[in-house]
Amino acid sequence: MIKEQKRLLDSSELKKKLMELENMSKEELKAYAEKLERKLFGDPIPEGEFLTITQVGKLLNISRSTIFRYRKEGILNTHKIGNKTLFARAEIDKLMRKEANDAEC
Repeated sequence: MIKEQKRLLDSSELKKKLMELENMSKEELKAYAEKLERKLFGDPIPEGEFLTITQVGKLLNISRSTIFRYRKEGILNTHKIGNKTLFARAEIDKLMRKEANDAEC
């Protein structure tokens, strides 16, 4: 990755990349931006019914220990499915709305 970054800093390589971007269609640019976003931030959090602890941490921007504390305090409820502990997406969304409303007051 560092070699690639150093190579892109070379002005001729940067100009070449900019020309490639300028010649892309709107759809190609969108696909390229999505690829960069996944590379930088990982896969997006799904809109499905249940989330893993890692996904909850990313969504709420909190640590695993905070998630466990919230679980212990009853702020977050878990659901056991097989050997996995999951969180209902609807409950996470509800918590986010509640926190947003509390912040506004």
